[in-house]
Amino acid sequence: MPADIQVGPATTRVPQSRRWLPWVVTAMVVGFAIINWADKALLGLVAQPVIQEFGLTAAQFGLLGLGPVSASQVEAS
Repeated sequence: MPADIQVGPATTRVPQSRRWLPWVVTAMVVGFAIINWADKALLGLVAQPVIQEFGLTAAQFGLLGLGPVSASQVEAS
């Protein structure tokens, strides 16, 4: 081995300017989880008025909740 290469434990030093990055990613994930939860909760709250307004059956209203899932699966394929 050349003399100028030092072998030791691998350490990674995060620059001071990048220490906030993991917290930003964590905040984004938490934010998306809250939006996902709020979306489902809101859909449950407006279920009866929507069913009455549009004359839907429970099965038809259930398909409304599957719309975003189906659209994301079409994009993935």
